[in-house]
Amino acid sequence: MISHKNLKIIALSLLLWCTFIHIPASQAQDPETLYTTAVRWSSDGSMFAYAGTTSHSGFVEIVQTQTGETLYQSIHEATGFTSLSWSPDSRYIALGGYDQRIWVVDTQTSQIITNLFGHQSTVSRVDWSPDGTKLVSAGNWDGLTILWNMQTFQMERIVERNNLFVTSAQFDPSGQRIAIASESGITIYSTDIADQAPTAYVAQFNVASMEFSHDGSTIALGTQVFPNIVRPEATVSSQVVIVNSLDGTIQSTISTETATINGLAWSMDNLEIATHSSDGIVQMWNLATQTVVARYQGIQRYPGNVSFSPFGGRLAFGRSVLQGNTISSLEQRSIITENRANALYNIVVPAPSPERLQAITDACGLAPAADTALTAEISTQDYAGFTTQLEALPEDALPPGCRADLLAVAAALDAQGR
Repeated sequence: MISHKNLKIIALSLLLWCTFIHIPASQAQDPETLYTTAVRWSSDGSMFAYAGTTSHSGFVEIVQTQTGETLYQSIHEATGFTSLSWSPDSRYIALGGYDQRIWVVDTQTSQIITNLFGHQSTVSRVDWSPDGTKLVSAGNWDGLTILWNMQTFQMERIVERNNLFVTSAQFDPSGQRIAIASESGITIYSTDIADQAPTAYVAQFNVASMEFSHDGSTIALGTQVFPNIVRPEATVSSQVVIVNSLDGTIQSTISTETATINGLAWSMDNLEIATHSSDGIVQMWNLATQTVVARYQGIQRYPGNVSFSPFGGRLAFGRSVLQGNTISSLEQRSIITENRANALYNIVVPAPSPERLQAITDACGLAPAADTALTAEISTQDYAGFTTQLEALPEDALPPGCRADLLAVAAALDAQGR
């Protein structure tokens, strides 16, 4: 007789066959399709990176956000990428691979400087520490969570060995804790090697994705759901669960009416959450009302993430595109806001509002006179005037990522008013 545990393993294997498990080209149904599985801005917003798979090879590109110039581009045979993370100084990106490796790219030299070996299965998540000295990685089937020294590019220690499917690992914003998500909920470890006793939270949830809020006080979980074998017609719905990161108490639970949540991102003010589900649905949720305020189409078949720009005005997510239809990545273009046919990613302005535009303006660190002038344009809802004022400011008056967010949100509001 097959045990309950073995039934769960069989069901999980079937569900993940075309997601975290990399499909050889000979078995792929559509090897000519590119799937952008990971998107992420650099911390200052000056660069944007995306990566993915074609079912038999992997691709990655780093783009200068204001000009659209390609800073780095590469295609790797017999591999694909699941996730990426920027170092805090925006010099490096780390990429988790289907080939069990972590790839590290130097954006200054446009070279792969090292591969990190230690996992025995797909690397499902990589995350750089806030001080830039460490990297944490999660392997799915091997159950390993590994801490790496990114000054020596050597393994520092195995944080956890888990015989359950591990989907994510992340530093909290202080860099003092590492949270690990798996089929059995969440475990949180101190980064201090002398303190190895973990704290376990929400064991009742099978966690597919996880993200700390920007202040570290809460964690958002995206749950994993499975088709009902007995009743295939039955509706299954994933949940977004908000958990207090200090004591594990559940603050709220949202039923998404979508499949497994593979990607999560918090808005900069921690008032909204964007989700990317395995059925390709991207949604942004207002946490206070638990309602969807924006909805888009992302990728299916492979797990995809979502990423807010550093100042919160734009949201990025991957797309699935036939190779012959893709726009040349060598094309020079600004990516303030992308919405091009057959592009490998989408960058949108979700739920634009004068309040959001004002919040970004306040966060830019402008000189008082410039801040007052822009605020006056927002108060009169003169978004064309706002754009004119903004474009007249010197390049060094505000961070490039902030400028891009302001231009994108102002353009969206101006379009709404027409």
